[in-house]
Amino acid sequence: MPGYQAPQDTVTPATRVIMQIAAIVRDAYEAGRIGPQPEITGRYVEELALVAEHFGPDIPPRLIGATMATFCQLLGAVSAELFGQLNKSVDEDRRGFLEFQLRGAAAFIGLT
Repeated sequence: MPGYQAPQDTVTPATRVIMQIAAIVRDAYEAGRIGPQPEITGRYVEELALVAEHFGPDIPPRLIGATMATFCQLLGAVSAELFGQLNKSVDEDRRGFLEFQLRGAAAFIGLT
């Protein structure tokens, strides 16, 4: 909605999931469990610098962007499940489909 601003007391609860994913990715990066990834360039890197403050020091911008993209993919998976968009295509093994998506997201992030 144009002009909408969430009430300040909802911001922290609304960021819990992405911050948990960020913590997992940060810990994996610091433990050497994320393989080399191509760097990203351009204006988007500058925007990610602001987000990087919440991830921790020395996290590559590409990893921050990949984490944000993974969060969006997870939101899409939940939305598809909730609104019946998987009906008649994935009826028997939704858990397997979610695992497939999460493994793809982990590979995109570079988790080894």
